[in-house]
Amino acid sequence: MDRRLTTIVAADMVRYSRLMAASVQIATNAETLELIEQDELYGTGCGWVNVSLLASCVLTTGCQLWTLDKRLAQQSIRYGIRFQFS
Repeated sequence: MDRRLTTIVAADMVRYSRLMAASVQIATNAETLELIEQDELYGTGCGWVNVSLLASCVLTTGCQLWTLDKRLAQQSIRYGIRFQFS
């Protein structure tokens, strides 16, 4: 492996380790269901996986959600967690 490629791989490994070190709160099924019921998310067009992602972001301080799914994006705006490009 040439030196430049080795440097790139090492930099990617550092970024990956930082990403893995980030503490993300994974929403349980109960927490996801509670969010659906509490905020009346039924009928919004968001499925279980989308609402679970939403719940996890809501539970994790500083988490932002980046999605191309229009309905999930609407909900992320509602909760103030939509990722904004700078």
